[in-house]
Amino acid sequence: MGSGSRLLVFVVFVLVVVATSSVTATLMKTSGVSDEVLGKKIADFVVKNPEVIARSLQRAQAQQQEQEAQDAQKNIGDSRKELENDSGTPFMGNPKGDVVVVKFNDYNCGFCKRVAPEIEKAIAADKNLKVVIKEFPILGESSEKAARAAQAVFFFAPEKYAEFHHALMNANIRDENSIYTEAKKLGIDADRLKKEMNSEKVVAQIQKHQALGQKIGVRGTPTFVINGELQRKQTSADTIKEEAAKFRSAH
Repeated sequence: MGSGSRLLVFVVFVLVVVATSSVTATLMKTSGVSDEVLGKKIADFVVKNPEVIARSLQRAQAQQQEQEAQDAQKNIGDSRKELENDSGTPFMGNPKGDVVVVKFNDYNCGFCKRVAPEIEKAIAADKNLKVVIKEFPILGESSEKAARAAQAVFFFAPEKYAEFHHALMNANIRDENSIYTEAKKLGIDADRLKKEMNSEKVVAQIQKHQALGQKIGVRGTPTFVINGELQRKQTSADTIKEEAAKFRSAH
């Protein structure tokens, strides 16, 4: 039996043993037999009882997802201040809003672009809403450059950030020139932007967002945290409105 076959048999063996104690009792009787005989017994069991493996995998996946959700929620609680009130993180809406929506964002992410109008709608409808944007580039070099540009604008021209953010969400970001074009339309100094977006301060802030995302289990963009609760479902203006109402009724 080759090493690959031995590994497969071992994996199946572990799954089966975890899945049912009766199999454990059966396999205990096989002590002292050869690998080939043991492998055949396990393979025969799997063939005759495929539902055991399916149930075992489903149970293992559910347990893993539950544990990941628990870990993520704990880490969110531990990182609440950094998530919602980090002075270096861009935001829109009311800086002192009682309801805080945190969005991990990539400017080349189609889902991020689709939900952007919903965020604007939510901010317009709720004057006590704060939306924090964690620039979180994961889709290549142009995403990285766009994130740095947006972060730089927040640092040196914060009053222009919201407009620039919306412009980038609606643009086709191919390269740096695409970014500078959007900046010039809004009266942002493109030369300064080019310099600032590559500064240590901007790079460090993006890295800070990425480390935080990893800590709380961000798997992709957009990912939302609303009032300290990680949102795995699709988020819209209505979702934000519902979460805000729920929070305010409880406080």
